[in-house]
Amino acid sequence: MRKRQAQRDRFADLIVPTLSEPDEVWLQADERQARVRYMPLYFRAFGAIAVAWEQRGGTLGWTFYPAERLNERRKGYLLYRK
Repeated sequence: MRKRQAQRDRFADLIVPTLSEPDEVWLQADERQARVRYMPLYFRAFGAIAVAWEQRGGTLGWTFYPAERLNERRKGYLLYRK
């Protein structure tokens, strides 16, 4: 297993709490296709790490950001804030 993947795997247990009790949900435009699709982006902060769950092209995935980088990802329409 690659080192980067191993680092991400240690946060896998944070995915369900992010989906079930998000701190914020943003609706963002995905303009990479010929037509615009809107996808929800779920945020939840866990200490210094924040988890985002993204839906792109019908595929679900997740990524992790240092909390100080969350403002870079806050764009689109805010649907929910805790």
